[in-house]
Amino acid sequence: MLGATILGATAATWDLMDYPAPFVADGQLDDTVLVVGAAAQTADVLGAIDIAAALQAAAVSQTAVEVST
Repeated sequence: MLGATILGATAATWDLMDYPAPFVADGQLDDTVLVVGAAAQTADVLGAIDIAAALQAAAVSQTAVEVST
């Protein structure tokens, strides 16, 4: 019961409006692991790859660059 209470409290903190948070913060991928089982269906593996690519694309930061001509 304690695990369900903790999980419920954590789940209430985030929703899809916050995505890609909490996985990406300040342009950095934040200690995230995607797990796919050994017997996973092909669609599940492709889904995990798609999520990984989207998180990588969201993990960007801006850097000022000085250009001279």
